Amino acid sequence: MKLLEKIEEKELGAVVSRWTGNDDSNRFNVCKVNVTKIRDLELHWRKSKHDKPVLVGHYRMYPENLIKQGYCREVGGKIVVSLFHQSDGQITISQKRNDSKKIDVGKVRW
Repeated sequence: MKLLEKIEEKELGAVVSRWTGNDDSNRFNVCKVNVTKIRDLELHWRKSKHDKPVLVGHYRMYPENLIKQGYCREVGGKIVVSLFHQSDGQITISQKRNDSKKIDVGKVRW
């Protein structure tokens, strides 16, 4: 069952979610999108809301599968995706910061 895969920018579909997280928000970012079979994502992160965003990567998410496997939750027809910037630079998706059930997304490289 596919959950999340890294893709090249040229593989992005017509509808792309562009998310930018930052460390000012306790190294945490939450996004809500419509539940679909596939959602393409361009993810950036920055040290503070005043710094220039750094590209983490391009991804293809499978929201229905992320919900079924317990990595995300559905609220009012939307998928709630919680992204955490770990101390080692890794960005993860999980329902709670220190959840043992998490998906590594990519690393921020300053």
